[in-house]
Amino acid sequence: MTHDEYLKLIETLKHHANLYYNQDAPEISDYEYDRLLHEAIAYETENPLLARPDSHTQRIGGTVLDKFEPFKHPTKLPSLGNVFNKDELIAFTQRVEKGLDLQETQYTIEPKIDGLAVALYYENGKLKVGATRGDGSTGENVTNNLKAIKSVPQTLSEPITIEVRGEVYMRKSQFATLADQFANPRNAASGTMRQLDSSVVASRNLDILIYQGTAPGIESHSEMMAYLKKLGFPTNPDLHVCNTAIELHQRAKELEAKRQTYDWEIDGAVIKVNRLDHQDILGMTIKAPRWATAYKFAAEEGTTRLLGISVQVGRTGVLTPVAELEPIKLTGVTISRATLHNIDEIARLDIQIGDDVTLLRSGDVIPKIIRRAKRHPDSRPFIMPTSCPVCDHPVMRAEGEVATKCVNIMCAARIKGQLSYYASRSAMDIEGLGESVVDQLVDDGLISRISDLYTLNKNQLLEVERFGEKSADNLLNALEESKAKPLSSFLAALGITYVGKHAAQLLAENFENATAIANATFETLIAIDGFGDKTAHSVANTFADPTFKTELERLAHLGLNPQSQSCHDGPFSGKSFLITGTLAQMKRHEAEAKIKELGGKIASSVNKQLNYLIVGESAGSKVDKAQALIEKGAPIQLLDENAFLQLLS
Repeated sequence: MTHDEYLKLIETLKHHANLYYNQDAPEISDYEYDRLLHEAIAYETENPLLARPDSHTQRIGGTVLDKFEPFKHPTKLPSLGNVFNKDELIAFTQRVEKGLDLQETQYTIEPKIDGLAVALYYENGKLKVGATRGDGSTGENVTNNLKAIKSVPQTLSEPITIEVRGEVYMRKSQFATLADQFANPRNAASGTMRQLDSSVVASRNLDILIYQGTAPGIESHSEMMAYLKKLGFPTNPDLHVCNTAIELHQRAKELEAKRQTYDWEIDGAVIKVNRLDHQDILGMTIKAPRWATAYKFAAEEGTTRLLGISVQVGRTGVLTPVAELEPIKLTGVTISRATLHNIDEIARLDIQIGDDVTLLRSGDVIPKIIRRAKRHPDSRPFIMPTSCPVCDHPVMRAEGEVATKCVNIMCAARIKGQLSYYASRSAMDIEGLGESVVDQLVDDGLISRISDLYTLNKNQLLEVERFGEKSADNLLNALEESKAKPLSSFLAALGITYVGKHAAQLLAENFENATAIANATFETLIAIDGFGDKTAHSVANTFADPTFKTELERLAHLGLNPQSQSCHDGPFSGKSFLITGTLAQMKRHEAEAKIKELGGKIASSVNKQLNYLIVGESAGSKVDKAQALIEKGAPIQLLDENAFLQLLS
């Protein structure tokens, strides 16, 4: 093969890949495509310096990373609000039209792919970087893995610089070959994209559909999608433009009726205001765009046999009954287990082992038993154990509580749950310390509390069955890196009752470190904007507990005593701010970041402790509430955007 013939072959492969992935209109068989691909591989093997960087052969992967680097998105990737019926959909369109001061506007509707959201950034038509959505502001750089997906174009048909967003998914037909490894196609796609070896990604044949882009001169979402398709992106084949809520609802029901005909999972329909300038006018709430929503499809029900009820013990000692079911397929997923929450729920449902039960599942929501379908002669009642199924310690149920608990703080199940939660992505995010590793370390007697993690050494790990030189080094490095995690992550990881990510962030914004929290009074804690009685009591009681105190002291001695990054001196120190409405000259998250940089705090609601309410365009009821408090003597200052910018400078 000459080099010119090779270049023509690469263009031929790109042409057929575009027909297959973007047009759904292949002209040749998979066998013929693979034969052409192997011809290209043979040429590139003999002439590696002449290989085209955008060749489809380069998608086979092979790069193995130690970890993913964080990637800061230039603009936030928001989540979507939901509507579930015709009335809620009409209410959404009424809010849109009121916000635009129009009687009617155009909308688009398209199937909502159930996958993993990503953003891709192209520079001069070349794929530069791709990242997961993450928390919307910061994701993981998964560029190598995205390059291993055949439907992701590495070179566009025009040398344009552009950001696009899409959904990585796994086709149902592909998932059928991996169903024994994953719970559903979405988990398969998500788990595959977190592989550090991109050759694994290539082998699992993921796909992508692009649902959004930004480019100059485009006036509507439907026009944008047509342009993205022209550039070479695979786009949703079922996008429709509608003018009214009635049309949207009819189209949503049509999509719901044909959901099983797609070779990918869909859990609803995405509805967007079509004109991009109208989207800009409507703006965003803290969590979601006001110009878009997801119409969620109705849940699917099915009936199966309750074969047994097992009992799990969680990190707080709560005993949770779990239904063991005769496998049943709902919304494309095989279900064999479902939580029963507690003994009161079993009594409410009036179910016994051996009964036929009806399950409900909607999209990727965890399935639940909603009623008994039939009682059989051999059905028998479930009796909650009187001792812990893990440690055999007596269990108890406090008066007024629904939960039955193992009160043995050294119960292996509780310890494993606490350690797994501490290491999880939503807490300290310690790579390599998953549930199976925690189980092994606890079972081998190497750890029995969080602080034990930081006393592990390489020789100990090498004695554990699943560890080799590299995995032991990786875990020890990850543990060392976790010492630099922010105070908010540390507090969330400790598993304090009622203290999740949000409450942990509030604590970190109000206290310098864990010692300062331990010295705080209940009155100080309850004064935190966003804290209620239960949360304040839980924090005060937990930090006063002698065992908890000892563990914190030991962690500090081992190098884990994070300091707040939010509590620092500045011109806004001790002042709280809240933004309502849309700012014209900066995005809300940018304004909040600037406030924090200058020492200020972001409030979650209007109250008498608030110092400044920043009022943007289309401000809501927060202004009325603030004015009512001002009349009662609250020292709240209302600032428009110009006054706020003056204050910043």
